Amino acid sequence: MEKVNLRRLLKLGLIAEVLIVLFSFFQANYIISETMRMSARYSGRLSLFFFLGTFLLTSLNWSKRRTEFKQNFVGLILIFSLLHFIHFLFLATNIYLNEIELIPFKLLGGGFGYLTLLIYPWLLKSKNPPTWLDYFYFYYLLLIMVITILSRLSGAFEGAEPSLLHYLGLILIGSTLLIHLFHLKKHNS
Repeated sequence: MEKVNLRRLLKLGLIAEVLIVLFSFFQANYIISETMRMSARYSGRLSLFFFLGTFLLTSLNWSKRRTEFKQNFVGLILIFSLLHFIHFLFLATNIYLNEIELIPFKLLGGGFGYLTLLIYPWLLKSKNPPTWLDYFYFYYLLLIMVITILSRLSGAFEGAEPSLLHYLGLILIGSTLLIHLFHLKKHNS
């Protein structure tokens, strides 16, 4: 596989984040609290899209993720971590400005997910991280994303109306996971 242009991908991701804030600002009629609500929503969708792209590319190169694909693998993980950290900043600002009540036990799964985002890239750069960690990382974050989408669909998320995009997100997650499992089975046979 050709080398992924990581710098270009990073620039595109950061430009997309800036465009999300600008779009949200104008859509929200210059109201900062609504801007942050919309920015959190749309940057979360960008993160999901980038994560699924990263998972798909990694799945197609799963047997090479620690060898010739490693530079791309680590780079994609770092870019996703940065984009999702930006999403976290929008989310935290939204929670603060809109005085959204947090339920501690619901924060545990997502909080652990954000911790994983910070630790995993650092572990990948170490000499010999265990390969089970790759499975844990992708599967755990997929689970958190599915739970998040399902909670939006059930109406349990304040300020987020269920939409067809949530179903599309579930379909994309399921499709990406099936492709991953297919490639695992194909290469382990």
